[in-house]
Amino acid sequence: MKIIDRCLLLLFGALIILSCRKEHNNAYDPEKPLTFSNDTIKFDTVFTSVTSTTQRLKIFNSSKEDVIISRINLAGGDKSSYEININGISVENLENFKIRGRDSANLFVRLNIPPTDRSAPFLVADSLSFTTNGRSQIIQLQAFGQNARFIRGTTISKDVIWDKQFPYLIYDSVRVVSGTKLTIGRGARVYFHKGARLSIAGTLKVEGTVNDSVTFASDRKEKLYSEVPGQWDGIFFLKTSSNNFINHATIKNALIGLSIQEGHDDANPRLTLVNSVVKNMEAVGVLGSHTSITGFNNLIINCGKHLIYCNNGGSYNFKQNTFANYYSYGIRSTASLFFSDYLSSGPGKSTNLILINNIIWGNQTEELSLDEKGQEFVRIIRSNLIKSRGKHLIEGTNIFNLDPSFRDLNRLNFNLTTNSIAADKGENLSSDLDFQSWLKLDQNNRQRLFPSDLGCYEIF
Repeated sequence: MKIIDRCLLLLFGALIILSCRKEHNNAYDPEKPLTFSNDTIKFDTVFTSVTSTTQRLKIFNSSKEDVIISRINLAGGDKSSYEININGISVENLENFKIRGRDSANLFVRLNIPPTDRSAPFLVADSLSFTTNGRSQIIQLQAFGQNARFIRGTTISKDVIWDKQFPYLIYDSVRVVSGTKLTIGRGARVYFHKGARLSIAGTLKVEGTVNDSVTFASDRKEKLYSEVPGQWDGIFFLKTSSNNFINHATIKNALIGLSIQEGHDDANPRLTLVNSVVKNMEAVGVLGSHTSITGFNNLIINCGKHLIYCNNGGSYNFKQNTFANYYSYGIRSTASLFFSDYLSSGPGKSTNLILINNIIWGNQTEELSLDEKGQEFVRIIRSNLIKSRGKHLIEGTNIFNLDPSFRDLNRLNFNLTTNSIAADKGENLSSDLDFQSWLKLDQNNRQRLFPSDLGCYEIF
């Protein structure tokens, strides 16, 4: 047989086989004439009085013939918190809607929940009914509502306490004036809309606990945005601010986490940051300029440029912190920790830097940069695990370029494994002035026995 005859025969056989196959994986069922992309539409927590993001439901007609949906309606009717839009038509119910054979339609759902007096999140449920040929098919709608205190462009001019009864949702900015104290109690949640910030000209006291920490984050509650940086501006401490204190807080997903302006000559540090998590900043986790910052037992991770950036001199005291930078939302070429005694505009001021018992790590070759321009630069850098070429570090007790063995980077678990090189390498800090207050326990409230493990977590 000629080659061309064989090819024609094979082609003819293939066509016969294909003609015997079903035309659609979802065979038409008169009992259930429609199929859907989901059987339930779920929303993440939605603040009351704030319109949610929109979710899509795709409706498929598996039949060759046109299908007339005699009615599409919300079970809750005009009292429902949900709104539906189908092919550009916003409706509570829609009648005699046609989907052509082997075609589909898009239905969009969003909700706006009225305020209540409930402090805890509450379930908001409804359902969508599709009636075809006298038979109904149901799609469930589920969300959790959360009441909140809404704050828009507010100035705080007298001492105030924010508690945990309701979250605080900030639009634009909140400014605490000089001489005034904002206290944020344990368990409080402070959420910021895009572009919002907290500015402190007075004093900020954050009093979280190991079991009831304080949260500063974006108001986008969807899981898609849970680790996305740059969603709000950050917390800014202005020149007149003093005696600021943050304990057991999580600050995440801003442009800059904490920015502390010039003013380090106060008797006390301008900011004391302890037992806290600062993460996912688009630019910098902690930014300082000729100021004074004390930091113990903190986890500072995954920022676009620096975890710590301090210029123009100042006083900086960091002990038992974990600094780890695996930023994944862009390309980073800068060191995680940067300290300098100058400004880009000219000479700066003297620097006093203490780094003891920290882990300084990331995916760059150099994660610690000290930039000295001839001003007085006093440094004590001992007993740290550092990713660095190390030529500018003179103390012999530091460990260089040996992986700390974090438990699970994919799950952001920065506890150490039992065989970590950082185990039992910590300097004895029991005589430190801050030992009883902050250093005798790790971030998880575990007893710290010396030689301690490096970083903010004792190995368990």
